[in-house]
Amino acid sequence: FNFWKDANNALLPPNEDVGQTVPSNRLVSGIKLNHRLNKKLGFLLRTSLYRTHWEDRSESANTSTTYLSRNEIQTSYDYSEKLKNISGAEISYGTVESNIFSNPKSTAFGVYSQFDYHFEFPLFLTAGARFDYSRIDTLNSFGSFSPKFGLNYKLDAATILRSSFAKGFRAPTLAETFTETVTSGIRVKPNPDLISEENYSFEFGVNRSFGDFMNLDLAIFQSEYFDFIEPGIDPADGQIFFDNTTRARIQGFEI
Repeated sequence: FNFWKDANNALLPPNEDVGQTVPSNRLVSGIKLNHRLNKKLGFLLRTSLYRTHWEDRSESANTSTTYLSRNEIQTSYDYSEKLKNISGAEISYGTVESNIFSNPKSTAFGVYSQFDYHFEFPLFLTAGARFDYSRIDTLNSFGSFSPKFGLNYKLDAATILRSSFAKGFRAPTLAETFTETVTSGIRVKPNPDLISEENYSFEFGVNRSFGDFMNLDLAIFQSEYFDFIEPGIDPADGQIFFDNTTRARIQGFEI
């Protein structure tokens, strides 16, 4: 609402903001090597670098330059026609130079493994897990273990039933943790006490094909979030800050 002209013109800027710009430049570069050592074993190496620079040419005069390096190694191994595995490890490192986020650094590390199994009857099982470790500058580190399971059952030649369960994890971003600025008279302050989000997701679906001309997919889902991060107002001083709300839920269906 800081950028609305008024409640009836949410898509127009206030008159005093007309002509103000926030130019940004983004660069993404990377290299990927995918190689099969033999019929059973293959590996993937991936490295990338992201650079973002932007300048807010309004009253806040904020500017930021960010670098993020990500590196991953992944292996795939076919134990048999029925059992296959994908495992890997990933590490990332980020730096920021700005007058809105301070100058923090971030480090994240993750390892994961997933198995796929075809039973003798038309059932396909996926089971996996991932462990993540994240540290944002001088704040406390975060760690989370995230399992996931999925089942696909082929009811007949045209119908597939599926279900899944997964646990998720998201560490606070540098922006959510360290933002400190003033815009339109409203002050935003940092919150070094942020902790990571966690969620549990469930889904059940059915996929039905009608010849070669039509495919119908139905799904119902629900996600339960804990310590969900959202902006709010600190009643003590009236300033905006990001905080962990108690609970959140997303549920619905798709056709």
